[in-house]
This record gives sequence, structure tokens and C-alpha cells, in this order.
Amino acid sequence: MLGDAVSRGFGATWPHEIFHRRHAGPEIDFRSSDDIEKRYNFFNFRYELFRTKPELSFPSRQNQSAIFDSFLEYMASSAQSDRHLLDVKYSSWHHLNWYWTRPLQRPFLLQHVMKRRLPIVHLKRDNLFALYCSHRLAEETNLWRTTGKGIEQSRQPLTIDVAHCRQRLEESRATTQLFDEWLGNYPRYEMKYEELLAGDKFSETVVQAFTQIYGSPPPAALATVYVKVTPPLREIVVNRDEVLAELRGTDFMEMAEKALS
Repeated sequence: MLGDAVSRGFGATWPHEIFHRRHAGPEIDFRSSDDIEKRYNFFNFRYELFRTKPELSFPSRQNQSAIFDSFLEYMASSAQSDRHLLDVKYSSWHHLNWYWTRPLQRPFLLQHVMKRRLPIVHLKRDNLFALYCSHRLAEETNLWRTTGKGIEQSRQPLTIDVAHCRQRLEESRATTQLFDEWLGNYPRYEMKYEELLAGDKFSETVVQAFTQIYGSPPPAALATVYVKVTPPLREIVVNRDEVLAELRGTDFMEMAEKALS
């Protein structure tokens, strides 16, 4: 939703998630593809690069830096806009780690991004329980984003595995805290999913952040073609009482009550 609005409002090239497996494959002619997610998929680019420069496949710091810089240069030289927006999920920052990386060490890609002083927008969720339910529903329906088509299937009943839910909530909180530590004092734009919209319009926080990043305001109000998939959780979560009993006494209880009330 955010990427769509920013790409159209500010004229930025937005290839969605650049580390997505769905749009990667050795048979894809990514440079000629009309699909922007294939054209700027990092794995497609790296596969071609390794075929021409196999020595870069050794994950030294120098090689990993050269690979990502080459990817950025490819985008800059082939995209129609000189503005770009790359979507990298928490789970994808490891793809350019070098030979030796400790389990809780800052990913090398993040180090490189910070060294190059690239602007970072850190998007978080306040309600981790709502995030968990949204993810589970997407897994069951295979509907991850939509402009309205197929949205009725998202209203199917959802039974929460309470032990799995609690584990994932703890993992989500720990991961967000870890990224905050990794980012440290690096200047960045913090945004909360729940505060992106003010009514049916994007908040001033969003507009001002990307205005600073791109150097000028959007010519028109930001808008998106995407619609929210997840219905009110109170309407689809079957085992509400079991969920609340499992989370009672934890920091997640208030999140669940808010989402299910």
C-alpha cells in the first residue's frame, strides 16, 4: 500500500520486494521483462552477474559490496525514474552476509547501506497480534495484496494455534528490537503501519518523510489502489477466549484485546 502510493505520487521506481523468490529463476530474461518485480529482482541480477564474473560468488566484504553497488547501478541506468524505493523485509537482510557473521551481528547489507548513507524508512507494527493474524490469513488464502479481487476469501474463519502465536509474537518483538539496535543512531524515518493513514488519506508524516528523501513534494495527494485484506479480527477469529487466556499476563494481552474487541 505504502510502496504503491509513493511510487505513483513521487514517480519512484518500486520493484516491491527485491529479495522475493516468486519472481526469481534462471530461465527469466529479467532485463527484457515487462514485470517490474522480475526486472529488478536481486536474485535474477546476481545470477547473471555470477555467470559473467564467477569470482564474485566468493562472499568477501569487497565482493558483497560490489554486487549490491552493481545492482543499484543497474537500476539507476535502466529505470525510467531517478527515484527508487526498495522493499526489504526483516527476513531478507542476510542475503549479502560475508564469510563470518555472528548470529546477532548486524547484517553486512545493512552495514553497507548505512556506509553509503542511503535513506532508510523503518516501517513497524504497533499491534503484533494483528500482524500475526494477518500473516496467518494470507498464508491460508494465498492472498497477500489486492485491489479488491478475491477479497471475499479473506473472511474465512481463522483458528489461532495459541502456542505458535505466542512464540511468533515474542520473535517479532525481539526482531524489531534487534533492528533498532542495529540501526543505532543512524538517521532514519520511523513509521507505524497503524498511523500511515489519517482517515482515507496518507498522514503528513508519510508525505513529509518522502518529500525530504526525494527533494520535492508530490504533485497530488498520495493515494493507493490497494485495499485492506484482513477483515475485523473479531469477525473471523474462532477461538478468541483461548487466545486471551494464553496471552493473559503478557505484554501481548492488550494487543489481542484491542484487535478482538
